[in-house]
Amino acid sequence: MDKFIPTLYKLYADYTNKFRAFPVVLDGLKYSERRILLSTYQIARTKLKKSATIDGHTIGNFHPHSSVYSTIVQLVNRKLLDGQGSFGSNIGIEPCGASASRYTEVKLSKFIDKTCFEFIDYVPWYKNELGQKEPETLPTMFPICFLGKFIGQGIGVGFKTLIPNYELKDLHKRLMWLLKVEKEKPTIKPISDCHITATNVELERLLTTGEAKIDVKGKLRESRRTGKIFLKAWPPFKSFEMFLKSPLFDNADVGYIDMSANGQTNIVFEITKKRNVNVIYDALLKFLNEKIIGSIPFKNNVVKDDLVKCVGIDEMFLTTFNNYVRINKVVLNQKIVDCQGRILELGKLEKIKPHLAIIMGQTDIIEIDEKMERISKLSDVLLDDVKYLFGKYRIRKLLKIDTDTTEVFNEMEIHKENLKGITAFVLNKYDEIKDWNFEEED
Repeated sequence: MDKFIPTLYKLYADYTNKFRAFPVVLDGLKYSERRILLSTYQIARTKLKKSATIDGHTIGNFHPHSSVYSTIVQLVNRKLLDGQGSFGSNIGIEPCGASASRYTEVKLSKFIDKTCFEFIDYVPWYKNELGQKEPETLPTMFPICFLGKFIGQGIGVGFKTLIPNYELKDLHKRLMWLLKVEKEKPTIKPISDCHITATNVELERLLTTGEAKIDVKGKLRESRRTGKIFLKAWPPFKSFEMFLKSPLFDNADVGYIDMSANGQTNIVFEITKKRNVNVIYDALLKFLNEKIIGSIPFKNNVVKDDLVKCVGIDEMFLTTFNNYVRINKVVLNQKIVDCQGRILELGKLEKIKPHLAIIMGQTDIIEIDEKMERISKLSDVLLDDVKYLFGKYRIRKLLKIDTDTTEVFNEMEIHKENLKGITAFVLNKYDEIKDWNFEEED
């Protein structure tokens, strides 16, 4: 048995990395995230449903591993799901967790509905371990892992990932430059509560290679007159306790209070001594300025070609964009085929309409099958086609349908033109969502 352990462990590691821990390069989603969004799309697309209901639907149909409520909370806080209730807060000294899933509700955000599910029927689906069908990826316009307010994280076997997040408008600018629509290169910065102090060289390295250490500095606001310093942000992955490791606190020269509210961190440090106020203030300011300096070691490890790889942000943009273009081609070709089918159908209707009222009104013919045969012979339309039209429409509807094909023909020509200029057509879709305001969603 021992000789099989390395092989079995590798199989376990590959499974964990591919199906649990890391986003997929094509849509930027982990399997659990994709399954939650799919569940929400299926049962809470427009109306709020209990988070516990979404959790249960996901576990029962797609993800039979454990509760996914913690991931639902993350998706709500990233504005990828609309939530109602308390989904926790990470501001201030002691972040608070979300309420239990029975007390919160969610529904699909309009942004995700538009950018991830418009063409959901045109991506490959497969049967999962529960025998339910689910999409291999979502037909997204951007890698979803780059959207939202919080850094994406994942830990697998032998790998971990730390993924930057960006403003949607910045992602759009960078993509337009990558596609050579814009000439001036925008070196976009990750979203952060802190000031980004990294050089453009490091920011570009992150965008092109997916790996870079990005320097940041927290935010302070001074008020020497009142003897107060307001801490507004500090580097990620550092605890508040580091600010208390100073003789200033040991000697009770300084006190603090957490005044964080409305999604904004606000820790107030105040001089408590009456003597040497300026000396203490200067020492505190120097100490805080030293502590709010840090860096974020981003490494964009994602699943590509069934392996965990560090992939450049730019490469993921282009991969997702090219896939979205491919899906739009499939959609437009299908619409052209549909128009051609409607034109043929209207042509057959045009042929049978002159005979329809006459034959249907003949009392000597009782059986509908005999009437359809008579119409087929008189109109020179195949009997199977006549039966299809009778099955699709009511008799009165058949008599009222406008058989003019001009409108359908013009629609088909528009689809053909869009297909010829597919890049411009898709870019217009990106322009429609570039200024999306997540905060204003209903």
